[in-house]
Amino acid sequence: MNYDKLLFDADATLYDFKAAEKQAFMLTMENHGFDCSLGSYELYSKINDDMWKRLERKEIGKAELRVERFASYAAATHQLMDAEQISMEYTNNLAEMGILFDDAMAVIQTVSQKIECSIASNGIGYVQRRRFAKSGIEPYFKHLFISEELQAEKPDPKFFKRVEEVLEIHDPKRILFFGDSLSADIKGGVMAGWTTVWYNPDHLKNLSEYQPDYEIDSLSQVIDLLN
Repeated sequence: MNYDKLLFDADATLYDFKAAEKQAFMLTMENHGFDCSLGSYELYSKINDDMWKRLERKEIGKAELRVERFASYAAATHQLMDAEQISMEYTNNLAEMGILFDDAMAVIQTVSQKIECSIASNGIGYVQRRRFAKSGIEPYFKHLFISEELQAEKPDPKFFKRVEEVLEIHDPKRILFFGDSLSADIKGGVMAGWTTVWYNPDHLKNLSEYQPDYEIDSLSQVIDLLN
C-alpha cells in the first residue's frame, strides 16, 4: 500500500527518553543536594510513568502531573522538597536533553526523502520543541504535533482528529504511524483507522485488545515498510 503521510511518536521511538529523563533528574537532584543514586532515579521514573498512564486515562491533568510526580517521590523517599520548584527546574533541564537513538537520524533523513513526515507526541510543548531543536531533526518534519498544544493526549480521538484536520487527510489508512506505546500510540491509531506500526525493540507481548498492522524491533525496518 502507498501512504500519504508518515508520523512518528517521539519518546522511546525516536528519542531515548529514559536517558534524557535520567540526566535531567540527576542534575536537578544534585543541584539541591537530594539523593541522586540510581535507585532514587528508578523510583522517580516509575512514579512518572504511572502518572503519564493516569494522564492517558484522563485521571489527572498535565499541570497537576508535573508537580504531583515530585510530591509523590518526596513522600516515598521521606525528603522535604518544594515539588513545584523542583518540577520547574527538572522540566527546564529535560528540555535541554535532545537525545536520539543511535540510528534515528539516519532513518529520518532517508524516509523524509520518500514521504512527508511529522511527529505526534504526548508532552509539554516548550520542552518537546526545545528537544527537537537541540537534536537537529526539525528540518525533516513538516509538522510537530504535541499533545499540550493540541489540548488532547493520545489515545484521545481528539488528538488524532486534529492531526487529520491539519494534514487534510481523507483516507486515514493512508497514514502510517510508528509508536512504542500500545496504550497511547497503537490504541489511538487503531481507533482512528490509521495504519499502525508498533516499535517493540524489547519484544514485549501485546496483551491489549488493540493489534497493530505491523510490528518492528528496529527503526531501520521503517525504510523496508516504505519500499
